[in-house]
Amino acid sequence: MKTFITNLNMNGFKSFGRKSVLDFSPGLNAIIGPNGSGKSNCLDALCFILGRMSSKDLRADNFADLIFKRKAQTAGEAETSITLDNSGGVFPYASKSIAVVRRIKKDGTTQYKINGKNATRQEVLELLSLVRVHPEGHNIILQGDIEHFVAMKPVEKRQLIEEIAGISTYEFRKQKALAELGKVDEKLKESQIILNEKESYMKNLEQEKKGAEQHRSMTAELASLQAAEIKLRMDLANAKKNKTLAEIEKRENLLANHNLEIEIATKKITQLQQRITELDKEIGKKGGEESLSLQKEIEELRIKAEKSRTIVSLSREQVGKTDTAREGLEKNLKDIELKIKEKEKEREGLEKQKQKIAGAEQAEKSGDTSELESIDEKVSALDREIGKLNAEFMKLGSEKSTLSADIKILEHQLKTAEAGLAEADKYDSRKIEKKYKELLDEIGKLASQDSRLALELGELRKELQSKEGEQLKTKAQSSVQEILLRDRAIKELFSQKKKISGILGTVAELGKVDKEYSEALRVAAGNRMKYIVVDSQETAIKCLQVLKGAKAGIATFLPLDKLIVDAVTEVPKKSGIIGLASELITCESKYKKVFQYIFRNTLIVDDIPAARSLGISKHRMVTLEGDVFEPTGAITGGFREKDMGISFEKNEFQGALVKLEADISAINKGISELESKRSENEQKIYALRTEKSELEGKVEFTKGLGKDLDKLEEEIASLKKEISGSESEIEKTAKDCEKLDKEIKEKSAKRDILKSKLFGSGKKDLQELLTRKSEIESQLQGAVAIIENVLAPEQENLTKKLKALEKERKDFEKQIGEEESALAGLDKEIDAKETEQDKFTSKLKEIIAEKNEASPHLREAEKRYNETQLEIGKVQQEKNIHAIEKAQHEAEFSTLKQEMEPFANVTPAEVKNIEDAKRRARTLGEKITQLGNINMRALEIFEAVQQEYENLAGKANKLSSEKNDIISVINEIETKKKETFMNTYDSVALKFKEIHSKVAEKNHAILELENNNNPFEGGVTVKIIDEIGRRTSLAALSGGEKTLVALSLIFAVQAHDPAPFYLLDEIDAALDKVNSEKVAKLLREYSEKAQIVIITHNDAVISEADSVYGVNMTKEKWSNVVSVKL
Repeated sequence: MKTFITNLNMNGFKSFGRKSVLDFSPGLNAIIGPNGSGKSNCLDALCFILGRMSSKDLRADNFADLIFKRKAQTAGEAETSITLDNSGGVFPYASKSIAVVRRIKKDGTTQYKINGKNATRQEVLELLSLVRVHPEGHNIILQGDIEHFVAMKPVEKRQLIEEIAGISTYEFRKQKALAELGKVDEKLKESQIILNEKESYMKNLEQEKKGAEQHRSMTAELASLQAAEIKLRMDLANAKKNKTLAEIEKRENLLANHNLEIEIATKKITQLQQRITELDKEIGKKGGEESLSLQKEIEELRIKAEKSRTIVSLSREQVGKTDTAREGLEKNLKDIELKIKEKEKEREGLEKQKQKIAGAEQAEKSGDTSELESIDEKVSALDREIGKLNAEFMKLGSEKSTLSADIKILEHQLKTAEAGLAEADKYDSRKIEKKYKELLDEIGKLASQDSRLALELGELRKELQSKEGEQLKTKAQSSVQEILLRDRAIKELFSQKKKISGILGTVAELGKVDKEYSEALRVAAGNRMKYIVVDSQETAIKCLQVLKGAKAGIATFLPLDKLIVDAVTEVPKKSGIIGLASELITCESKYKKVFQYIFRNTLIVDDIPAARSLGISKHRMVTLEGDVFEPTGAITGGFREKDMGISFEKNEFQGALVKLEADISAINKGISELESKRSENEQKIYALRTEKSELEGKVEFTKGLGKDLDKLEEEIASLKKEISGSESEIEKTAKDCEKLDKEIKEKSAKRDILKSKLFGSGKKDLQELLTRKSEIESQLQGAVAIIENVLAPEQENLTKKLKALEKERKDFEKQIGEEESALAGLDKEIDAKETEQDKFTSKLKEIIAEKNEASPHLREAEKRYNETQLEIGKVQQEKNIHAIEKAQHEAEFSTLKQEMEPFANVTPAEVKNIEDAKRRARTLGEKITQLGNINMRALEIFEAVQQEYENLAGKANKLSSEKNDIISVINEIETKKKETFMNTYDSVALKFKEIHSKVAEKNHAILELENNNNPFEGGVTVKIIDEIGRRTSLAALSGGEKTLVALSLIFAVQAHDPAPFYLLDEIDAALDKVNSEKVAKLLREYSEKAQIVIITHNDAVISEADSVYGVNMTKEKWSNVVSVKL
């Protein structure tokens, strides 16, 4: 079994308002239920899914009526679906089952799906056709179909068998063949009429044809002679070309040798450039990394040595200054000690004087001296105060002197520190690093600029090479153009241009064309491009005389004053036609008629199809590739060498050479400027790198000096602050001194007043004693104050300073010793490193010398390269000249080849030489002229008419043959059609008889043809034979017997064209119990081969069923399904 329906789903379809499912078995399935329950709607659902298009077949006015409708409830849409078994793989799907869905919307439109994907009805029908299932197939028997089978007329029964036999294909082929036969008959009649007309016309052309044949024979001989002449001229041109080729080959050999030299020179230049590059790298390395390392070491040693020398120098200077300061201090100390001795001696003397005066004072005093003693005490007290003040004043003066000395010492130290700072500033790492960074930036910029210049140079040299090549090519093309226009006659006449002013130029010179039309116009003009245009007929005659006198050949002249041109013809408006050739030339207006004369009615067309579309006409046509279609029908064409021979100047060549020369000049200037810039750049880079190497040695070793520099700056700042403080102290001391001096003066004035009181009593001697005593006491107190407050502290201070200076001097002497010892070692190391540097520099000089030696070799190689390039240019120019000569010969050959094209199929005559060919051609030409006017078209027309006649005759024969073939095909179709029909009929008739015999007891039914010889002329009838052998008609049977006959025929048809399943609706309604049982057994038998789904009330059928499904109508008025497996 190929496939079967595994289940049916209905939802909203007809009476099935809710989703209902019927799971079918592969055998016999019976659907039962009361009348009106909706069981037949199950079969309608199956027919609907299978694609039936008529709503009437489904018992509805339209598809929208198939949707469930009730007063209480109406479905929005109806959906039915079946699942087909695909376990046997009969459908082209991987799944084991195929789900087919058909949905109806409210507007009556339907939608199909296959396995959940939207599909068209056609796709569903194609899927079902794979298992021989069709919407209107005979495997579907609905109510009323039994009566239809019974009532079928004989012809309808025959048509049924034709349908299942599939002979409609033969009928279609037969009708097609008959239609073709009618056409062939019509064409045969037309051909015969035309043949008769052509035969009569050919007889009238026969006489004219003979005269034309004679003319053609003589013309062919003339063509043979002309071909011979052209061939000899071609051979001569070819010989010249071969000679030129030998010269070109010679130049090519020279070029090959020069190119080899160029290759060698290029290789040498490359090697030298690589070596120089390597040397530059080594110089950079030697002058860079290695030199830097050595330079750093030397610079470090030099800086250390210089630092030691500076320290030694400064220390010696400090020792000298210390000695000077010590001498001064020692002198001051001696002076102080002397002063102390003097003051001590002075004090002793004053003490003695004081004692003497005291004794005298006691003697002088007498009586009541209380008042005087009181005044004296006051005076004494004032003297004491004045003494103290003087002592204080002297002390302040001493302090001021000390401070002044300290300032001088501090100023000396400041100068020393500033000198050290200035010396250290020479090696300031910040300045050196800044300078080093600036050098690096400048080198980077110059290196970048050098790279850019090198790149620009390379690009310019490439562009120069390209432009020079283009220039050579353009020169060659323009030279070829110029020389090709000069054959013997043209050369002679153009040399006389100054004498003959009316020569305007060749046709080729006077017109310019666009590149796309160049080839077509060159071919269209042909040899006429060498025609010479002159201003008048008189000028033309003068030129003829010049050529005769110089024996310089012949030429054709076009005098502008006598030139007559045909009227311009109308250009056909068709696709592919570009226009008249004369309209595609760019020229001065006065030469317009020259080109109208040259091209006449020639049309330029795109290609051969465009020419063919126009056909034979009054226009000559030339395609863009140079194929020529003459008005006579002749066609000339094939492969042509591009740009060979004389051609019109192309518009795009104007000014090309001038522009190229200007471009080359500008490029050469640019190259020269760039080379100069690059040379300057390299020199700057070398100088900067040398300076960089020197600085690199300092950068690293001046970094440590930064700390010393900072320390010196701090020391200077401290000294300046200390000096400022000392100056402030001096200023303050000076003010204190002024204040004390004022106070002393005030005290002294007060003392003097008291003394005047004291001595105002007239005691002159006592006064003198007291005065002397007071003076001595004052001096004594002053001396004691000076010793204690001034000289003793100053002595102590000077002693301390002397000790400090001595210690400082020893420190400096020690430092000098240490630095001198270190300096000696550094000097030795510097000498060793400088020796090493000298050796290193010597090696670097050797590398530079090697580079300097390689550079001239490079320049020499480059010079040789350039000279060889010039030589190549010269040889190339010679080659180009020979190439031009070759092109001239090729152009001459090409022109002759073009002249030879009309004689492509002509065998050249045997002649002695060119003159012999010309003489014979002239004689034959005269004979042709004597023939008079000949209708040469008679040959073409006769041949054309004869060809047409033969073609028509051939077509007529072919049509007759086709007619016979069609008749044979029709007979063959009829034979096959009858055979196919009879085979199907015999099969169905046999099966019908067999099936009916199983279900009928009293009589037997058979099928009979009304016309055995030609079955298509009659129908198929059903004959009934009773028990005794009598024949009777189908109409005599009862309703049940007719049903058995109809069922037998249906199953017979299905047996011949089996389907995978059968859908039957109450086919057993008219059967009695006996016949029902027989039909049930028959259905049981057929269910073994195919699935059967039947709507029935018959118990016999129900009992034979594999599955029974009950359908009833619910109270809500929708159908309900109950399935029961038996």
